[in-house]
Amino acid sequence: MNYDISKNLQHIDSIVCIYKFKGIKFEHMLHSPNNKGNFFIHIALPSGLAIILFISTIFFIIIPYFEKTMMAGKRETIRELNDSAYSLIAKFHADEKKGVLNRRQAQKKAISAVKNLRYGDEGKDYFWITDLHPNMIMHPYRPDMDGKDLSDFQDPTGKKLFVEFVKTVKSSPYKQKSGFVNYMWQWKDNPDKIVPKLSHVRLFEPWNWIIGTGIYIEDVSKEINKLKNHLTKLSLGILFIIILLLFYINRQSHKMELSRRNAENKVKESEEKHRKLIEASTEGIMMILGGKTAYSNKVLLDMLGYGENEFSSLKLPDIILEEENDNDFKAFNALLLKGDIPKPIETKLKQKDGKTSDVLLTASKIVFMKKNGFVIIIKDISQHKKIQGELTRSREKILVELQTSLLSLTQNLKNTAQKIIPCQASMPINKAAEIMTKSENSAILVKNGKDFAGIVTDHDLRESIISKGAKSDEPVSKIMSSPLISLSKEALSFEAVLLMQDKNISHLPLKNSEGEIVSIIDSNQMLKLKWYSPDIMIREFYNETSVKKIAANQKRLPGLIKTLIDSGAAPANINRVITATSGAITESFIKLAISRLGKPPAKFAFMTLGSQARGEQTLVTDQDNAIVFEDVDKSREKEVQDYFLKLGEKVSAWLNEADYPFCSGGIMAKNPAWCRPLAKWKEYFKKWSEFNNPQDLIDVNIFFDFRCHYGDISITKNLRESVFKTIEGKSIFFINLARNAIIHGPSVGMLGNIEVETSGEHHDTFDIKRAIKLITNFARLYALRNNIAGLSTIERLGALLEKNVIDKDEYETISQSYDFLMRLRLKHQTEQAAKNILPDNFINPKNLSKVEKLLLKNATAGTVEISNKLKYLVKFLLA
Repeated sequence: MNYDISKNLQHIDSIVCIYKFKGIKFEHMLHSPNNKGNFFIHIALPSGLAIILFISTIFFIIIPYFEKTMMAGKRETIRELNDSAYSLIAKFHADEKKGVLNRRQAQKKAISAVKNLRYGDEGKDYFWITDLHPNMIMHPYRPDMDGKDLSDFQDPTGKKLFVEFVKTVKSSPYKQKSGFVNYMWQWKDNPDKIVPKLSHVRLFEPWNWIIGTGIYIEDVSKEINKLKNHLTKLSLGILFIIILLLFYINRQSHKMELSRRNAENKVKESEEKHRKLIEASTEGIMMILGGKTAYSNKVLLDMLGYGENEFSSLKLPDIILEEENDNDFKAFNALLLKGDIPKPIETKLKQKDGKTSDVLLTASKIVFMKKNGFVIIIKDISQHKKIQGELTRSREKILVELQTSLLSLTQNLKNTAQKIIPCQASMPINKAAEIMTKSENSAILVKNGKDFAGIVTDHDLRESIISKGAKSDEPVSKIMSSPLISLSKEALSFEAVLLMQDKNISHLPLKNSEGEIVSIIDSNQMLKLKWYSPDIMIREFYNETSVKKIAANQKRLPGLIKTLIDSGAAPANINRVITATSGAITESFIKLAISRLGKPPAKFAFMTLGSQARGEQTLVTDQDNAIVFEDVDKSREKEVQDYFLKLGEKVSAWLNEADYPFCSGGIMAKNPAWCRPLAKWKEYFKKWSEFNNPQDLIDVNIFFDFRCHYGDISITKNLRESVFKTIEGKSIFFINLARNAIIHGPSVGMLGNIEVETSGEHHDTFDIKRAIKLITNFARLYALRNNIAGLSTIERLGALLEKNVIDKDEYETISQSYDFLMRLRLKHQTEQAAKNILPDNFINPKNLSKVEKLLLKNATAGTVEISNKLKYLVKFLLA
């Protein structure tokens, strides 16, 4: 229905206010009575949901966050307090070392000093001391325990807390040999009150003392309860205010409705008042009459950058950025020309200076001065789109985590199954148990002739022998579980989980296509797979001590990386996952080697080099590592080097077993040339910085990207500072780096495409690593030249941008080229791994999509720009 706006201008202000408040069409508001249901939907319901969201945020996010933060703060406090007590004891130990006191005197004074230490609101919190046996050396509130053996001392839950203190400091991976322990203990000086307690313990190695102090969890709980009470009162107060506001809004809405109805009966408003009302709008308004622009408000003119006279000759298509795929606007404009009311659409507004902004177009049909037309509301939604984009990125990140977690649940069972351990039904129970122990299996399958009749698990052995009194020489068939519940080996992991939960069983035999039982899985394996993600996989490598299991688990990496790529994860994040995986494996092997070789004879740093140091590893990678140890007396140097060479040999051999092959150039810690003291490494870098021939620098480029992976980081820090001093002002060094980068970069044809190999094993392909290497070489060169300590390529480029070494356009061109090339490289390698093809870096352009080919050409243009910049640098340094 059309509405003649020229006859009813008097009440237009009420109409527009309601229009903007409700978001409903002009003519609908003019003729529809007030609907109480609309108030509930548009005001009451959102307000109620906001209240629920507010309360939920307080009690399910803010309070848990504060609780976690408080506990972390308490943990840090007792750690610092314990460090203070440690320092006090260290002072007396220093007196002992100086000869001021003998050990007995020093320890006596230390015990006395620590015994009198107090802290806390009541001054009753204290410190205690035990030794590594453990024996109690001093407890201020339990003098009855002093000097006693605490090996069997338990808290009310049965926990041997003093034994746990010893285990905690001994197993601590940190240099300080410290950690936290939870247990039950008396409330301060009140032995009748037993409460939960969290303590920090630290080993004082010179005297083999363990110093400890703690906090009572009850104290933290009281603070949390106090916070909850305050927030509850605050929430109720805010809730009351919101209810009052809702009541007020309801009354005001009712008054507005009455005003609107009264306004319909008054037709005395002028066109000028209508104009002023529209000018007050915060959105762009455009009136079209007879297909021509009749009016536009100042907001719209400001949005576009036009003057009123300039705009009067323009039509709607003149200010909209029409793209080939913008079918929504074409349909919108077609309906306007036809005289129909189109639906609101999102499109782009084209400004006078060529810039664009995202807008929402809404049209309402009017009759003005007996002419049919439209009022078009143009709302800027650029900020809204920006927020929406950020939310989308957050959602994608969560999706990646969910997809990687689901990866393990959709794996085929045959990838995780174990060999079956069989026995005959007549075998004695004790013999079956012996077989299970030797094979390190938690279950054995029982045969009756040729067929499997049942299963015996660890649980069955305990249940039958201990609870039911079965004799160890009785046949195993007496305690077996039968009949067997089994599943196809081609089933997926989640199907096995569901079946095991449904049948309440811990082991599940797997059958082949002919119905024969060929392998078995247990619930522990399923539990590990249930929420498999990069973090969990990497944590498993850190905790694993079996070289074979680490090598087997590493084979899951390509599947996980493919999921990350398919989920749209950033290449830099994928590189970090791959690098973190190899890093966890390397660290586990180093620790295992040290446990077998004994304590290192000197401080050292196990360095990773090249892509692993930069955090940019892909699925095609070999070993690049070295060892630098502190300078020792010449008489000890060979002995020390021999130890670290043995360590390097073990680690390199194990890495090779875990699919990280030996470096073809021998750049590994097991090579005597790359297992040297700090002074020798400094000589190496000095020599390399003075090479006159670029070719001589090719094989040692990799050493300029080094990172301390394990050991004393101060050694590599010292080395890096020396490198920066050594290369400072060495123009020939940077010329050689630049020339090497240019020579070994990708070959680009006349049309701007990367040239492919025309013959040989990799004909019709190009080496994508060469294109990426040009960018990493560029970033390394300029980082070294500008004393930038960062190692990753993106990190270096960002630092170069901050130092104005490259401008914003160069940064975006190079970083986007690097991002695309790395994504293409990872995608290629994971696709090969999925087909059981050994991954490589050679890509056939014919296998790329049109979009990928276009992006590759743009990335290639970026590498050409880098080459030109390097050539200019060479000319500048030679000048």
